[in-house]
This record gives sequence, C-alpha cells and structure tokens, in this order.
Amino acid sequence: MNFLNGPADYVVGGEWSKKAVDMAKPIAGDKLRVIATSEATSFDRPPTGWTADPAAAYLHVCSNETVHGHRLPSGRSMRT
Repeated sequence: MNFLNGPADYVVGGEWSKKAVDMAKPIAGDKLRVIATSEATSFDRPPTGWTADPAAAYLHVCSNETVHGHRLPSGRSMRT
C-alpha cells in the first residue's frame, strides 16, 4: 500500500485476497475498488471478466488462493 497515491484495484478470488481487502479498507477507504469477486459463489472459481483501470495506483491480485484450491492463470487469460 506504499503506492496508494490514487485508486487501487483489487481482484477478490478467495480468502487471502478477501483478507487483503479487509486489511486495506480502513486505510484506503474510498480509494479501494473491488473490480471483481467470486464471493457470491463461495469462491468456487477465480473471478473473470474484469479489467483493471490503467490509472489505478496498483492492482492487487492473489494468484494462488490455497484455501479454495484455485489459481489465476498468467498473462492476458486472467481477464477472460
């Protein structure tokens, strides 16, 4: 969060990224934006269909969500 000089985008695909959002929210406030989540389906799959804002200060992604046993693929296929 040292880079928080503007909005920050978060992709929530499981317990670890959800914990990151919960920890960052009191500090980042309205600057924190959850741009994709699979929480509604109990994190049964990585979130898809998201696009990060190129103007965001940073993008937070937990690529290996070990609690639910899935990982985000690398490269452009992450956003499909």
